[in-house]
Amino acid sequence: MSATTSLALNSELAEYARQIAELKDQAAALLRGLGYVQYNWRPAADSWSMAQCIAHIVLTDEIYIPVLGKCVVDARARGLLGSGPFRHGRLGNWFVRSMDAPAKRRFKNPKQITPREEQTLAAGLANFNVIHDHILLLVKQADGVNLSRAKFRTPFLKLLKLSLGQGIAVMLAHGRRHLWQASEVRKRPDFPKN
Repeated sequence: MSATTSLALNSELAEYARQIAELKDQAAALLRGLGYVQYNWRPAADSWSMAQCIAHIVLTDEIYIPVLGKCVVDARARGLLGSGPFRHGRLGNWFVRSMDAPAKRRFKNPKQITPREEQTLAAGLANFNVIHDHILLLVKQADGVNLSRAKFRTPFLKLLKLSLGQGIAVMLAHGRRHLWQASEVRKRPDFPKN
């Protein structure tokens, strides 16, 4: 990301853009040098492989992005504009923190974002990078929108309403959570050598 891209955004969105670049770098470093067996290895029958962690991030973001895109369009139509700094609600801020790494509690995973068992590493990393490019595009589209007043209902917890800023933050926190989970798989002493 160029310096001009981050300078054109308000400070909150510039921070999200920085986090997106960091997530892409972390995923590339984590997966570097792995083979198919390693990428798809599961520590136990009820545990996910690194491939499933990456695919789950992508599946979740594919559902969140259109919801947040609609939130941006609706906010602009309603005149909910601003340049920040923005203050977000406590419940939403707690939800963002609960999604971040390291994972402190497990959540039941909806079927629609449960990844299949085996995947290729090249496709997994490519999909991860593409979905994060889409999040970056969303960040740029959100510039000028009031990130705290623009609200949406979360796709999986319909009773929970988050601000647009919290919605972007939760996707990034969720990505860190599952990259951390994948890194824990790789650190295991029984992780395959090749």
